[in-house]
Amino acid sequence: MSRVSDAARALALQMRGFDPNLTDGEVDAIAHGIDGNLKIGAAINRKGRVLKNWNEPVTRFEVQK
Repeated sequence: MSRVSDAARALALQMRGFDPNLTDGEVDAIAHGIDGNLKIGAAINRKGRVLKNWNEPVTRFEVQK
C-alpha cells in the first residue's frame, strides 16, 4: 500500500479511543480511507470552495395517495 499522510495516520490512531482493540492493520486501513476521501474531495472540488452547512440539495418528499 502507498504511504498515508501524517494527519490521516494521527486521525486513524484516534479511533483507538473508540475501540482499543483495533489492530495496526485496521488503523492503517482507516488512514488509507481518510486519505482516499480527501483525494476524491480534492478532485471534485478543484477550486477549493468551502461549502457552508446550508449548501445542501433540497430533499422533497411526496406521499402516494
